Amino acid sequence: MVAFFDTIGRFSEFAGQVLWALPGLARRPALVARQLVHVIAGTAGLIAFVGASLGLVTWMHLATILGQFDSEALLPSLLMLAVVVEVGPALVGVIAAGRLGSGLAAELAAMQTGEQVDALRCLGFDPIKRLVAPRVAACLIALPLFTILIDYAALLGSYFAEASSGRLTWSQYAHASLDLLGPIEAILAVAKTAVFGLFVGWIGCWLGLNAERSTTAIGQAATRAVVWSTLAVLAGNVVLVRLIQWISGNIP
Repeated sequence: MVAFFDTIGRFSEFAGQVLWALPGLARRPALVARQLVHVIAGTAGLIAFVGASLGLVTWMHLATILGQFDSEALLPSLLMLAVVVEVGPALVGVIAAGRLGSGLAAELAAMQTGEQVDALRCLGFDPIKRLVAPRVAACLIALPLFTILIDYAALLGSYFAEASSGRLTWSQYAHASLDLLGPIEAILAVAKTAVFGLFVGWIGCWLGLNAERSTTAIGQAATRAVVWSTLAVLAGNVVLVRLIQWISGNIP
């Protein structure tokens, strides 16, 4: 129990140091840009594919269900409401936990094992500012962008299925998809994924920097990052959904 609270305390201190270091990155934008390009290049294709698949499959299910009640006209708006408000952000958070969380943990664990982190400290550099903060900032920026990407990919994927039925043109379908979706809901849904980015960045970097110096440490850090980042995203999503409902006045 003592070890648990000690870990919580050290992680909280680490998270606070990272937040404190983030504004200073404005003087070193190249550090963030390098990490952001790396994150986007390695994940954007996967996000787009998942979004298109999500839109296509969701359209198939909704078309079957709504067709039983002669309510096919509601399909575009219901689909985009579900994707934009909840399914898209949650999927982005989980994908980021698996793809980015493991990558951050493995990368920093390798640097820790190879004593590169110690070398930075000996040269007078703060690892939090040089290694961790740019990676966390990249996650914070990238996840909202990925959420927008998955939403548009889902819209295109669902229209591909809609086009096979020949009921609506692209302009009609795109316009109908916004009938139930308010701008505030969409903005808040995208914004909450920035919090997911913080969780993924914090946990991945923390586990990487605190990895043991052994041959198995890198794999262990990556595995733990996936597990704990996913749990943090899912638990945080519950809290954020309730908070968004409170802000928008939609608490049931």
